[in-house]
Amino acid sequence: SSAGTRPAPSPAGDDLRVALQLQDAFAGVAEQAAASVVTVTGFIRQAEGQPPAPRSDGSWREGSPEEQPYPGFRRARTGSGFLVSDEGTILTAHHLLVDASGKLVDVVDVELQEGPRRIARIVGTEPTIDLGILQLEELHQPYLPALHPARIGDSDAGRVGHWAIALG
Repeated sequence: SSAGTRPAPSPAGDDLRVALQLQDAFAGVAEQAAASVVTVTGFIRQAEGQPPAPRSDGSWREGSPEEQPYPGFRRARTGSGFLVSDEGTILTAHHLLVDASGKLVDVVDVELQEGPRRIARIVGTEPTIDLGILQLEELHQPYLPALHPARIGDSDAGRVGHWAIALG
């Protein structure tokens, strides 16, 4: 081909085939990585006589047992994190581990993909980069499923324009 000319566009059917292959590749990566994603909920001690937390629409209600897993504590924040070791180390966001005043939460509840909940202790936080590190407690219980830590990539190998997938 001569300089300055563009190749002929591929037929629409080829474009669709490539798009569907790319979609399947992303879905496969997401399915593999999803096993390492966990739900992280911070709870703070509820003061004696304090009313229940308001609903997002401003009304009040008594929470169900599923919403109140720790009597005497109320939910402060919920988000996600991911397992990074077979020993139960989790990376999450610092802001999930503090209340509205910036004080560390009293209880951290972690729900694994396969359902069971575990208490985690806060190993450390770094608010300037919104990073929290947790450690699952009670790892040697017989009913705890196998942990699936994420495979961490090399951020130095990434370039502007590379694809990325966010899970959480």
